[in-house]
Amino acid sequence: LRIFAGDDAPIRAAPEEQQRYLSPFVISGGSRMDDLLKWRVLGHLAAALVCASPETVLAALRKIMLDSGNLMTGDNGFIPGMDEDIRNRVMQALLSRGENIWAFRSHWYKCTCGYTFFIGECGRPMETTSCPGCRQPIGGRDHTETGNTKADDATDRSPQGYMLPVAEKDEKHISFRGLPSGSARAVRLLLHGSMLCGVAARSGDPMPRVFSHLVNRESMCTMHQ
Repeated sequence: LRIFAGDDAPIRAAPEEQQRYLSPFVISGGSRMDDLLKWRVLGHLAAALVCASPETVLAALRKIMLDSGNLMTGDNGFIPGMDEDIRNRVMQALLSRGENIWAFRSHWYKCTCGYTFFIGECGRPMETTSCPGCRQPIGGRDHTETGNTKADDATDRSPQGYMLPVAEKDEKHISFRGLPSGSARAVRLLLHGSMLCGVAARSGDPMPRVFSHLVNRESMCTMHQ
């Protein structure tokens, strides 16, 4: 916290190799107040993450900050603040408009090629069309599915890894998992603050790509390029 308060004596007293890594955290004279406040937020966040108990949510952010190399090594590579299963967002949009009919049964189906689609009204197929993925007939007639149409399950298919595009292309009003926009942005602020502290802790010339292995390559994120 002394460093983020403007006292860089601990950095200057550190070994030369460590000074190189810590130099991005030096607040030099003439900095704008906005910049100073941003750095102080990062300083307090870093302190909170280092001191966090293992069973807390902050411990997950500490792992992102200091041990990102061991993330995405299993089957559950989910990162806080990323988008949820798009089906959940569609259902929330329908329910928010008072369309309560959608709440009583699953309306999601999928083609054998993996393409997922939604059937409205009663939720049973009454017409067929060509699958955009494989061009085979999907849907059905008189509540009877075609051979390529299967009822989808309720398994959460939220995308794994980091998947956000550059800020200019990101959504202006974000929300996920029922969080209001302000809370959703706060979660992403904590995530990106943890990532920035992690990069600064390993900074060098050239700057290392600490988090490139976390990128979901099927998303719009270009951090790995």
